[in-house]
Amino acid sequence: MIGLVATLLLTAAGIWFAQRGVDPGELAATFRGVRWTWVGAGACATVIQILMFGIAWRTGLRAAGVGDVALRHVISATWIGRAGNAVLPARMGEVARVVIIRRHLAAQDGSVPRLAGTLIAQRILGGMATVIIVVLVAMTMPLPVPVSDLLGVGAGLGVVVVLAIALRGRIRLGARLEGILPRRMRGWVGSIIDGAEILRLRGPALASVGMHLVACIAQLTTVACLLRAFEVAAPASAPLVVVAMVALAGLLPTSPGGIGVAQAAIVAPLGTTYGVAADRALGFALGLQATVLIVAVAGGLLALTHQRLSRMTVAAPV
Repeated sequence: MIGLVATLLLTAAGIWFAQRGVDPGELAATFRGVRWTWVGAGACATVIQILMFGIAWRTGLRAAGVGDVALRHVISATWIGRAGNAVLPARMGEVARVVIIRRHLAAQDGSVPRLAGTLIAQRILGGMATVIIVVLVAMTMPLPVPVSDLLGVGAGLGVVVVLAIALRGRIRLGARLEGILPRRMRGWVGSIIDGAEILRLRGPALASVGMHLVACIAQLTTVACLLRAFEVAAPASAPLVVVAMVALAGLLPTSPGGIGVAQAAIVAPLGTTYGVAADRALGFALGLQATVLIVAVAGGLLALTHQRLSRMTVAAPV
């Protein structure tokens, strides 16, 4: 109940802040002037981003030894999960990813904790790719916000991940945890660690980071295309700022798709940092969310149809 109230309050606050100072007539004019070619280009970039997420996850599944799942099934599960995240609260789409992929795994391979471990590993590798992008951008162009703290935190997290990878094989982390955790949790934690096996394998881990780099670039391209579509005058660093703010907003307990909070997180930096008018900033924020939502839901429906029509198969052991 408390979580629901907090979600409603945050959503209401986000909606109020996002529309503050917006003239409805100017907002309507912003949408009438949209350049749809750029919207289409942004949608294509979003497709590439989701495909890269799926390919990277398949690499993690293979590294964890959970079976050689066909790429089409992994991409279908990834797309369904992305659609679920767009229309359901609390990133429930991740649950859908696990449910879909378990259909194609043997019982001993498709345990929920093990699959959760593969998703956690992908989040870590995706975070490393994001840090790389931030560093490269900071080295090549001026940013309107201080990034020294962000880079320090990113570097610190990178060191922790590297140490964890290096020590895991030496200290047998799973065995150590068995002596610390309650008996009921030992099996779950051990399975999660087994699912994150890719973090210990240099080749697959580097390949996955490379795919996440492509996904990050595709996400930045989507934002850049929508900025052009809504004729938002902002420097080349703006897409990175927008992506960072949307990512931060995604950490909050908000309504499906982060409606309200996501728009506020975009309108605020565009207005205060780049001097973009409130109506144009809000129009861009709504257009960006609509583009991502349409791509996710359309692809998710196709993926559900594919899963419904495809023959049930169990992946061969890796």
